[in-house]
Amino acid sequence: MRSEKSKKLLVIEDDTDIRELLKVALSLEGYDVDTACNGKEAWELLVHMKSRPSVLVLDLMMPIMDGWQFLDKKNNSDQFKDLPTLIISATSEKRMPIAQGNTVILKKPIDLDEFLQKVQELSEESA
Repeated sequence: MRSEKSKKLLVIEDDTDIRELLKVALSLEGYDVDTACNGKEAWELLVHMKSRPSVLVLDLMMPIMDGWQFLDKKNNSDQFKDLPTLIISATSEKRMPIAQGNTVILKKPIDLDEFLQKVQELSEESA
């Protein structure tokens, strides 16, 4: 179990079942979790949050604004470019972005224990 201090996360995933499963799993680990079903909704949430999330969990293949578009917007923003990001995607290796700095990539289907470990590592790095 994590420390008593709750850390805020933003899960960006268009699949309702996956989004809710991740929210429940992360909440059980003590995280304060907000969710969005696409990059556009996530960006609106992000810019209006009172406290910045410690980690973004990002799917790549989504409608309206996909994960690549969201990443471009985040990485070009002085306010959010350093935000740790955990990418989860079923995207083929050829289209997968390069993990660099505080960006980690897990291929779907994800292993829940590995996912929770990566979230914890990223949230500790952002502390």
